[in-house]
Amino acid sequence: MEKDIIIRNIKVESKCDSIFGASHVASLEAMIDSQRLYFSVPEEFVEYLERDSYDAFFIAALPLALLTGRNIRIEGVLSEKLYYNVINDLIPILCIQRPEFRPVSVKCDGLRSTFYKDAKAVGCGFSGGIDSLCSIELNKMAPPSFKITHLFNINAGANSDNGLRYKQRYLERLATAYGIPLLNFDSNIHKVINLDHGRIDHSKIHTVRNLGSILALQKLVRKFIYSAGYAYQHCGVFQTDESSFADPIVLGLLSTEATEFISVGSRLTRVQKTEIVSEIPLSYECLHVCLRTCLVPPTTFDAPLNCGYCKKCLRTLLTLEILGKLERYSQVFDLGKYKAVRNSYIENHIIMLPDVFEKEIAEYAMDRKFAPIVKKLKGRNLVKLKIQLARFFAAR
Repeated sequence: MEKDIIIRNIKVESKCDSIFGASHVASLEAMIDSQRLYFSVPEEFVEYLERDSYDAFFIAALPLALLTGRNIRIEGVLSEKLYYNVINDLIPILCIQRPEFRPVSVKCDGLRSTFYKDAKAVGCGFSGGIDSLCSIELNKMAPPSFKITHLFNINAGANSDNGLRYKQRYLERLATAYGIPLLNFDSNIHKVINLDHGRIDHSKIHTVRNLGSILALQKLVRKFIYSAGYAYQHCGVFQTDESSFADPIVLGLLSTEATEFISVGSRLTRVQKTEIVSEIPLSYECLHVCLRTCLVPPTTFDAPLNCGYCKKCLRTLLTLEILGKLERYSQVFDLGKYKAVRNSYIENHIIMLPDVFEKEIAEYAMDRKFAPIVKKLKGRNLVKLKIQLARFFAAR
């Protein structure tokens, strides 16, 4: 077995550059093996950086340790609650999800149980997509101590550098409209922690990456709302390439004495969330779900924010079409490209039923008697198809 992963030398530094364009940022840094990992925020938040524990760096290194079988050695302290839950439950869950992961041991110089009484912020991850916009709408009915005070634009690997900068102006516009400050949170975690030469990318481990990053701000964040990707009927602990199936279970295991992570939205299907978002006028100008423009943004700001033909665009637009609200989104999607490939998508994906979201769409389309899908199902046994759908949802 290779040598242990050593995490050491935590410190706070000032920097004069940021991917988000800020002239000055504060950076919480530590060494993982021989590489410098940082989490940076606007300079005015420097006092809230968690320099007294290695919690954020521990969670950042955990997937790498599980993949390589290398134990973790931390030259500093961890939160007692986090250490206990990771060792006893989180590591076994991640190993069930990904059979290539192997259990490891974790050693540190000590444990602490610290609650920051002045940490009162309620954060929410903010991508401008269906899940996060729905979470903000649901939060309008929350009691005072759960009301969102800060939206977080987290750079942990979901976007390319250019894609992140391109999308930033839309997020800022949305945040301003909601009257909630947007905190741009930068990190090089996706560059330092390279999992299986990039084959295990951010989309496969985003929950651990994003929430581990937030632990760098425990002196600010008392509660953090994380938008669930899947409805409860699909969630659980099983072998999967998508870690967020276990989010309602895992979020509590990543919480510390100071910061509580809360999963929101699993009571709704993606179709139901899309229906809620379709009644938000701002979404007609700023909704972003696209896989392509996250990585390769348009060359001009006049182009649509979403390509209209990647898998996430297609399933979102088809749902909106079934809802009768497709044309509301002509500013942010290339609807011409969508319409050119829609029938092929229905035939090869919706009818073939390859994933959870497309099964939801198929069931909804049948309930709404959506002609483009119902016609393609002619000659097939609709009763049998409904039974297959029911069995699929029951199995989840």
